[in-house]
Amino acid sequence: MQPCGRPALATQDSSRYNPASPDMIGWKGGYGSYIGHAQAADEQPHIRGSKMPKMKTKSGAKKRFSLTASGKVKFKPANKRHGMSKRPTDMRQQSRRMEVMADQDTKKVRRFFLPNGL
Repeated sequence: MQPCGRPALATQDSSRYNPASPDMIGWKGGYGSYIGHAQAADEQPHIRGSKMPKMKTKSGAKKRFSLTASGKVKFKPANKRHGMSKRPTDMRQQSRRMEVMADQDTKKVRRFFLPNGL
């Protein structure tokens, strides 16, 4: 025991930082800076049964987009938060209703943000 009441650190303590230990590979230091956090499922003992993670719908996409029955993506136009008195009347009227997204953008949104629909 040290004079302050704390136990002295052992010189050969295996729980201390060892740069060559296999659990520290990819560590660059600092909070949240572990590189290689997305390991394969067979390397992670707590999820050995599954091979791929679940495809989840992005929560922001649920709030911004809706799907039509034919699979097209509808969205609300931007620039409608404030300053409407200085905007042209046509712009105000056109941005009231939902619009259908272009085909190329629809493919990206459905693939990356809405993999399972809404």
